[in-house]
Amino acid sequence: MPLTTDIEKAKVFLVVDVANLVWRAAMSPGPVAGFTNSQKYPTGYMFIAVAKIMAALQYYGLSKNLPTCLVLSAQENSDARRKHYPGYKAGRTHKEYQSVEVTDAFGRLIDKTPNPIEDFMELMCCLPSVNLIMPDMWETDDAIASFVTQTKKSNKTAIFYVLTNDRDDWALMHKRVVITSKPKAEFSIKDLETSFKITNPKLLPLAKTLFGDDSDKIKKVVHGLTESNIPHGFLDTVRPKKKQHAVDAFLERVAEHVRTDPKSSLKKALGMSKELKATYKIAKLRRNLKLHIVRNQANRKKLQQLLSWYELKSQSNNMLNLASSFGRG
Repeated sequence: MPLTTDIEKAKVFLVVDVANLVWRAAMSPGPVAGFTNSQKYPTGYMFIAVAKIMAALQYYGLSKNLPTCLVLSAQENSDARRKHYPGYKAGRTHKEYQSVEVTDAFGRLIDKTPNPIEDFMELMCCLPSVNLIMPDMWETDDAIASFVTQTKKSNKTAIFYVLTNDRDDWALMHKRVVITSKPKAEFSIKDLETSFKITNPKLLPLAKTLFGDDSDKIKKVVHGLTESNIPHGFLDTVRPKKKQHAVDAFLERVAEHVRTDPKSSLKKALGMSKELKATYKIAKLRRNLKLHIVRNQANRKKLQQLLSWYELKSQSNNMLNLASSFGRG
């Protein structure tokens, strides 16, 4: 069964957090990430990232003969959250590359500065795929959250596999939404409980707000509150009423707990609702963004040129076959 770009007919979606996948591949330890092509242009990260996507497509959809939609989200940007929280992802850096004089895949002699995200997207968009574009500059995980949430409502049977190591996306966990880093490496509610002491994925932003989040440089808002001194299962008792803010529901639950256990450190959360709500706003994924959904048609000729230039020989046949099969069946 070929890939499809029809989001209503797809039975399986592989939704790829391109920024997370590519940067992790570029920073991977070991010799493969450092490989270059014959013109000394870095290609190792491309090999690692493409291999993961191809394996996931095969494992989750194509091997089961299911119409599978490859969804790419690559609009990396921190400014929207940084406006609310200046220290957001403070100090995070990516690998820097030097310009290389090359004859590119189309025969042009140019000075090319490697851009892993743009290079990778140019290659992957030659496959039949869906590209998520945000008119407003939020982050990749916000686009993924919006796409999955909105598409799940219209396509009521498909299963979504989100390929990422970004734990922010754990908030999307559902019986039809699986967060995975590669085939056979699916994250679970148990992982959520171990990391954040909750079993309800929707409470992940609240947990990050309370306990802090080192990866995003978000400081906890309740001094002295840790995963160890909060009552077991306490956050899972938060059940927001319709149209109620999760933080409001949490504070109501805190008030109830403090009445029964006045010495609890949770009482420190009382009176901090403004700070709590402000930080929660940073941690929460956006699920209602407007998205431009671009349907990429197969471009076998360009794909073949790029695969040859990047010297991705082991991936060529599978990718070219996918491009060739688009529209059949």
